[in-house]
Amino acid sequence: MKKTFTSAIILTFILLLFGVSELRAQDYKAPEVSISKEKIRINGKICYTHIVKEKQTLYSISKAYEVSIEDIYAFNPGLKETGLKKNSIIIIPSSEAVAEKKQSESVQVVPEPEESEEKKIEKLLENGVTHIVRWYEDLKSISEKYGVSERVLITVNNLKGKLKPKQKIIIPQVDSSFTLEAEAPVEEPAIAAQEEPGQEQEQAIDSVITRKDRVSANLLLPLRADTEKINSNSFDFYSGVLLAVRSLANKGVNVNLNVQDINSKTFSALSLEKSDLIIGPISSGDLRNVCSAIDSSQIIVSPLDHKAASLVAVFPNLIQAPCSHQSQYKDLIAWLGQELNPSDKVLYITEKNTKEGELGTSLKSYLAEENIAYNSLTYSILEGREIIDRFRPFMNTEGATRVIIASEDEGFVNDVLRNLNLLIHEKYNIVLYGISKFRSFDTIEVENFHNSNMRVCLGYYIDYDDTRVMNFLKDYRALFNSEPSQFAYQGYDLAYYFLNLCAEYGDLMPTMLANSPEAMLQTSFDFSTKSGKENLAARRVVYGPDYSLSLQER
Repeated sequence: MKKTFTSAIILTFILLLFGVSELRAQDYKAPEVSISKEKIRINGKICYTHIVKEKQTLYSISKAYEVSIEDIYAFNPGLKETGLKKNSIIIIPSSEAVAEKKQSESVQVVPEPEESEEKKIEKLLENGVTHIVRWYEDLKSISEKYGVSERVLITVNNLKGKLKPKQKIIIPQVDSSFTLEAEAPVEEPAIAAQEEPGQEQEQAIDSVITRKDRVSANLLLPLRADTEKINSNSFDFYSGVLLAVRSLANKGVNVNLNVQDINSKTFSALSLEKSDLIIGPISSGDLRNVCSAIDSSQIIVSPLDHKAASLVAVFPNLIQAPCSHQSQYKDLIAWLGQELNPSDKVLYITEKNTKEGELGTSLKSYLAEENIAYNSLTYSILEGREIIDRFRPFMNTEGATRVIIASEDEGFVNDVLRNLNLLIHEKYNIVLYGISKFRSFDTIEVENFHNSNMRVCLGYYIDYDDTRVMNFLKDYRALFNSEPSQFAYQGYDLAYYFLNLCAEYGDLMPTMLANSPEAMLQTSFDFSTKSGKENLAARRVVYGPDYSLSLQER
């Protein structure tokens, strides 16, 4: 009896185990991998930038893109060691890029001739940063500030005669192995004796600037560190901030960083340490609460929420770092005006029987500001495929037809793009000016953006051709053993830009923002207009017909 009872228990356990396993096998669904719409060129090869989603694996990603796991490793040095991480950005080669790479590797490599002096200087100029000479600076002080020899500065900038205040010179990025050919001694430029217009005012400002080699900052993030649901995006942002702090330390600026978890039960804005800068919180609601609680002399930066721009008018100590959608729309129309030729036409397309909304109102307002004349076309997707006949009278046979779609409806935008691509096949020259939301539409083929030469203004865009981006990638992988997400880039950009200005200008940092435009890794900063506290620098990106994405100067 005992044996039978024991056997029954074992059999029941096996059946339960089998049943549970079968149920789990039926319920489990492999994570779907969507092909990225972002195509870029790396060393001339077409690739995708893929944002890793939860539970995705290298196997599932490789199958979706029809490349091998080894091909992915080849384009992501260090990925084999670090593994995938949610929200990280990895490079996926196209099948054509893989074929080209394998073919190039099979060809015997011929050593390149030694670079000429002109080529060396050209590379230095490409990777350098612009420095504006101030009245109290000489070549020696600039050389010491950036760790670049005076001779290199003279040679690269072809400096002759006297430096002038406000003169722009390029500070190249060089390493210890860089050398220039021996030349005849070059007379060291001196600072110009005569004063430029407005120099007295600049001297007055500089006389009260207290430059610092040590700055302090409070970083306020919703980390949720004391819960099971840790905010990984906030930790990525924090990781980027830490890399910025390290970069500043290498430059001679030490940062005392006080990190606070605003989701912690013990957090209180009233207990924040006095600091040169507060970065965060993220949401506009938390920002409002902190701004209301702290002393008005404390400078606080809004790091990520576009909607927080409305708080700048309420709190004079708040700086809005993300470029708002309104600023993106304004810059898009300004860009159209800069590219518009006398022979071009502008076509403004809207959906019939829908409210104009904030987007349409804003676009029309900015078109009026730029004094841009345009034709209007309104239709409904229910009108059928014959609607293309309504497009043709607006097409330009002599110049380009520059098109604006004033809609955020995915179905309507998709239909407009379908019609535009049909007209492009009829050899009409069409240039589309799109909003950032278009890039998030899943049903739109990215080829349609490239075919229509789309221009788009974005708050964030990573240029993988930028040497600084590649250096950041290497440093991040080495330090954190993982791939950086977009939040890591933003943490670095924001912390480096504002903490560096705090060190350079001290308490006058807020008043000097207007004179300190700068392009960072994925974000550009420009506070030269409006209140001087809202970033208006959108990033201009062009979708080329060769599937390239290129960042354009503003």
